[in-house]
Amino acid sequence: MDLKFNQIIVGNRGRKELKDLGGLAESIKTYGVIEPVVVTPSDDGRFHLIAGERRFRAAALAGVATIPAVLRENVSEAMKVELELEENLHREELLWTEEADLKLRINILQQARHGRAVPGVINSKAHTLEKFADSLGESVGKVSQDLQLAKFLRANPEMIESLGKLPKTAAMRKIKRIQEAEVLKTSTRKPEDEPFELGDARELIRHVLSGSVDCILTDPPYGLGEDSGMDVGGNVHTMIESGDNLGYDEARELFVVICPDLFRVLKPGRHIYVFCAYEISFLFRACMIEAGFSMTVNPIIWFKGKGQTAGTGLSYRRSYELVLFGYKPAPPMDIRSLTSHSLDVVTCPPLTPTQRHHAFEKPRELLRTFMTQSTLKYETLFDPFAGPATLLRAAKASDRRAVCFEENKLHHAKGMELLEKGE
Repeated sequence: MDLKFNQIIVGNRGRKELKDLGGLAESIKTYGVIEPVVVTPSDDGRFHLIAGERRFRAAALAGVATIPAVLRENVSEAMKVELELEENLHREELLWTEEADLKLRINILQQARHGRAVPGVINSKAHTLEKFADSLGESVGKVSQDLQLAKFLRANPEMIESLGKLPKTAAMRKIKRIQEAEVLKTSTRKPEDEPFELGDARELIRHVLSGSVDCILTDPPYGLGEDSGMDVGGNVHTMIESGDNLGYDEARELFVVICPDLFRVLKPGRHIYVFCAYEISFLFRACMIEAGFSMTVNPIIWFKGKGQTAGTGLSYRRSYELVLFGYKPAPPMDIRSLTSHSLDVVTCPPLTPTQRHHAFEKPRELLRTFMTQSTLKYETLFDPFAGPATLLRAAKASDRRAVCFEENKLHHAKGMELLEKGE
């Protein structure tokens, strides 16, 4: 039937910002109102609008005399709510948190009205996610994601305001991280989950399960004579003299060989940090890209606060070290976001000669900075070039796990001693 506009009672329907009324009005002028509004009888002989407010107002804006309407009698209050909620999904300036909650409310009402689909039982009227998504003109994945968001926000109302300020994609990542942390709280730490093995990393890494580590944080040998450090006696050593007896070509070959396995063992969407010297950073980065990692354009700069090379009068003293950063590609929702928006220059003093157990040992404070940015408690880090188990010791102090390898017997023995002492 066709009704005049003064025959329809719109009433108070909440939001008044309706999407693209002008565009719909122009379409109505050309093609007319294709889909009728839905009304129910009123006691005064008029009709209450229960669905189609956007079409109603666009038709009025278009200047048509009447609007087609479908009469629904004996409409339950639940049906009225459901129809109005569906209408609200078409309104402007709807926050993603509001949209998600509307979908959840409609989904609950439709499940109550039609019943849930039961596996193995044929029921053409049963409510399904596929039918719901189709009615909204959206993909099953998008609707499922919105329902999950709404359920989380209902269970955690104190987070609605803070999460609502984020783009939906960023909020989903944060929620996923929170949920992962909850699961990890119930995990049990076992000694065999944190091995510190002696041997060639190229051989040992083959026994690490694919996609089993949450973050790689490693300092591979560079094979560069310029890379020097002091031992506990204050004597300056190059990388080769420290017991990591690899030349440049050997170090390059080692990293080229092991890089595909680094990619294999890392979980999709998780991060990798690789310490390296400027001179070899381009080669290391190219190896990582070739292996499949997505790398940031610029490296992280570890600023040590003081010069680490001797002054020659012909060059500035080096006071930094590069850290290549990237992640294993994954769908956007599965890419781990950093805990905080930190600068790409990280200031941390190096260990003093008396603090070091290895000429190139990294400060545990620095390692903790990276591991807390990229991992949750009880997750697993990996370092195939562990020296005296520095990463494993730092991980234990931060309630994380680590799998580490070391080829040098002296470094491995020192690491085992420090682990036994709890240092």
